[in-house]
Amino acid sequence: MQGILALGDIILDLGGDGAAIFLPPENDGGRVMQFIPIRSTCRSYQGDGGGFTHHSGSVGTLNPPLAATILDDLKRDNDLILPREYSLLMGAIREVCEDLLSVTGRVEVRRKGDTVTLDLHNYLLLSACTHRREVSPASCTLCPCSICSLIACMIAEGLGCEVSLSQVALDETARPPLMRVHYTLMEGAGIPD
Repeated sequence: MQGILALGDIILDLGGDGAAIFLPPENDGGRVMQFIPIRSTCRSYQGDGGGFTHHSGSVGTLNPPLAATILDDLKRDNDLILPREYSLLMGAIREVCEDLLSVTGRVEVRRKGDTVTLDLHNYLLLSACTHRREVSPASCTLCPCSICSLIACMIAEGLGCEVSLSQVALDETARPPLMRVHYTLMEGAGIPD
């Protein structure tokens, strides 16, 4: 989590503002990309070949998400295939989090409209997440950690839609302790209620 905190600080220093948006691959074999919106008052850094891009009327950076390599490894080493059907995709997310990575004891999934909520019970990294939110509450949605990023990548690629992490709530007093993560499905989701 230490490196993720530093990355979040850099993004905030560059003018990061709002929730990161995970964009589905543009074609078969493509990768999910992460768009991080920035304040319009920031100047563009073009000297090193990098810079800002536009997406849906906003200016920001376009980068591979933190979880890109984890997702690639899961596909290569565990033959992970991301189903296009919502209920099967949620099952794949459960399997990855509970069994393959063993970062949580149980994943509970609910959906209401365009919001998908995941409760990660006995989440292994809960104390690190608590510390991160104490240092910088906005960093969770602006620069999601590897596991929250992985789930967003799986949703974006599986459903072929844009996804943002809209809220993270931690409850260390619950039994078992849990982290509740809310993802917003944006354009292209088209999943039945």
